Amino acid sequence: MSAPLFRWVVAAPLELSRLLTEQGLGSALKEGRVFVDGKRASAEQALPRGAEVQVFAPRPRASIQILSEGDGVFAVHKPASLPTEPDKSGADCVLSQLARELRVEPQGLFAVSRLDVGVSGVLLVTLGAGSRERVLAERSAGRLRRRYVALGNGVPSPAEGRWAEALGNAGRGRRGVEGKDAQRAESEYRVVATARPVTVGGPRSALLALTPLTGRTHQLRVHAAAHGAPLLGDRKYGGPPRMTSPDGAVQTFAQILLHAAWVEWGEPPRRLRAASEPVAELCDAWVALGGDIADIQRALD
Repeated sequence: MSAPLFRWVVAAPLELSRLLTEQGLGSALKEGRVFVDGKRASAEQALPRGAEVQVFAPRPRASIQILSEGDGVFAVHKPASLPTEPDKSGADCVLSQLARELRVEPQGLFAVSRLDVGVSGVLLVTLGAGSRERVLAERSAGRLRRRYVALGNGVPSPAEGRWAEALGNAGRGRRGVEGKDAQRAESEYRVVATARPVTVGGPRSALLALTPLTGRTHQLRVHAAAHGAPLLGDRKYGGPPRMTSPDGAVQTFAQILLHAAWVEWGEPPRRLRAASEPVAELCDAWVALGGDIADIQRALD
């Protein structure tokens, strides 16, 4: 999580709106970027002595794309920089943008799964209690399946299988294998192809097809790192932030190279699929590492 842009401890009681107006930060309150004692602030809030006020920087604007819709279920493409739900960088998120598109209240929308900030791809959002319960029942019955494509710094062994380490709290916003209050977590993986190392002398890179069977926070990222293939761009879990080409040129990764490519749900003969084309950042990095662009398509199969 990013550090606050501004921080104050209130010396004497005053109105929050007055403090922000005096500092030229009135828009931050409307955007949901102001927190008092760790909780999102409201416009009418009064500040007691000793209250801690934090204002976080806005996130660069990115927009969702509605991929499909039907029976109250929306498949949405999430840009990597956009959170699924509001965070400390503001209220702008997948749910708020979709609510504006549909002209409904955000409280009526539910994200069936969540994609981390830094991860791109397709996610399902339901509108109304009926569609929510219907899709959650699909998930509980194992009929909701998701495919992710990722680039790893290292090649897991064997080349195909299932990761089943339980995941828990590892502190400082991280998850870890067998961490505190660990919960069952399972992921299927397949090494689709390998390419040159990200840095000279490093391990070979791997194009991975990943299918989470459970939905724990950071699950695919932690499992991949635990098996010797931290994802490119995933600094939190040991992934390299950049790559160096044989001629010495350096390329910094703009996102975690993990993309939710498709999701399937429903029962035959009405089984549905929504897909989001792998983003240019992932495809370009794979080609720069010497991989074949056709490998990306094989990862989707």
